[in-house]
Amino acid sequence: MRKAGVLALGLLLVPCPSSAADAPAWKFDNPFCQVLAALVPASDRAGSEYGLQLYADHGTRVDAHVTLIAADGAYDAHVNDTNLAGAANDRRTEAALVKFATPTPVHYFFVDTFAIDGGAPVTCPSYVFPAGAGPSEDPIGGFGLVTVTPEFLQKLPDLPCGKAYIEPSVQKGFDPLVGHYGNSKRETAMHVFVDSNGNEIRATLDSSSGVQGLDDAALAGVQFTKYHPARFLCTPVVGEVEMTMEYDP
Repeated sequence: MRKAGVLALGLLLVPCPSSAADAPAWKFDNPFCQVLAALVPASDRAGSEYGLQLYADHGTRVDAHVTLIAADGAYDAHVNDTNLAGAANDRRTEAALVKFATPTPVHYFFVDTFAIDGGAPVTCPSYVFPAGAGPSEDPIGGFGLVTVTPEFLQKLPDLPCGKAYIEPSVQKGFDPLVGHYGNSKRETAMHVFVDSNGNEIRATLDSSSGVQGLDDAALAGVQFTKYHPARFLCTPVVGEVEMTMEYDP
């Protein structure tokens, strides 16, 4: 399933194909990949055991390779053809237990490839999360019966940028909003998906200002914001940014 060669970490910069038009909206509707993952420490054995859960936008079974980035190099955690369960818009696996032979603290991870219901493998862009995170704030509980032994892929190359992963950030914000939205201070919080060129490709509302016109103006404004894209192994990749627009009359 995985591509052979040096660091099959992908670094593809294009989104995965979208799901069928008649499918229910995915809870984690994401422009980059149809399968996401969460990775959290599973015990007090620092760096030895992690819980790994997968989330998919459809299907009954999923097979996925998740790349784990540790200080000594990259590892492949293969979740082999595992059941998906839950609501139609919230398909997820039970957590697999990822067990290292020796303590190996993982710093970052991302879904490399996946296949749903025996379909052809799909390669996702390098959409990187820090270890201990994932798309859902739901705690991972119970690790089911699946155990995964990570396979060492290779040492990381020397990094002239100094870090394996650099988060995306705002390069140039949008101009102040023009309009009258009442005499109270208001705030709109947004979640912005950023491509590898530093452009917004989708923005969603995290919390409303209470004024639809102000929210609409803020969401439009992020389209004209320029971002520093995320960097993985010093190469620009896709990422996401939390942004807040404040209105102060």
